[in-house]
Amino acid sequence: MFDIYGHRGYPVRFPENSMASFNYTIQHGADGIETDVQQTIDGALVIMHDELIDRTTNGNGWIKDMTLAELHQYQLVNGEQVPLLADVLDLLAPTGIQLNLEFKTSKVHYPGIEAAVHQLVMAKKMAGRTVYSSFDADTLRRLHTVAPHQPLALLTTKTGEIPKFDALRPILSALHVEHYQPQIDFPQRLWTVDDPLEIRSAMGDTNVAGIITDDFERAMQIRQSRLAMRA
Repeated sequence: MFDIYGHRGYPVRFPENSMASFNYTIQHGADGIETDVQQTIDGALVIMHDELIDRTTNGNGWIKDMTLAELHQYQLVNGEQVPLLADVLDLLAPTGIQLNLEFKTSKVHYPGIEAAVHQLVMAKKMAGRTVYSSFDADTLRRLHTVAPHQPLALLTTKTGEIPKFDALRPILSALHVEHYQPQIDFPQRLWTVDDPLEIRSAMGDTNVAGIITDDFERAMQIRQSRLAMRA
């Protein structure tokens, strides 16, 4: 099965990691959504890619230094507040869509975020459709401890030898790579794949289980065309 994940929803049409972006992605048939989780100083689990809010809101500062109330003083460009993880899980739960949840812990480690996220994912009955990913090896090890049966994926920009992967392989279900690694016999998902030629190539590569893309609709059209040609 080759899965197509909307990267932070559908950022070619909506603000990234917004509820509007997620809603559209669900309603238009993507296989999954890739998004990012961070934590405020008072323990709220929120959805944003950057550790700083400067790029995607009308405010500035570090999420780690803000309470949820302080964070919610600011808005995304469409007027939405930064979403809570709980709200996104509630949106996804009634659907069949998959979730790739990236832990943004490479620059900031939020104490207890692994257990807190998994507890919420379990409570919202989304564990069976969720894969956890991170660049941070320690985060993945902690996740394996608190959620030993949950699919885990290592994110990497490296090519060739990937020492983190060699050490973590026993606890991983997939490798999330910027470029396909044909020498690695292991399920891979590629990010962020937007060029049509690269999308077609990924669909033909051995061990590629899916892509994460800013334009899931284009990727779905390419997949449908390939299937039609085989029919």
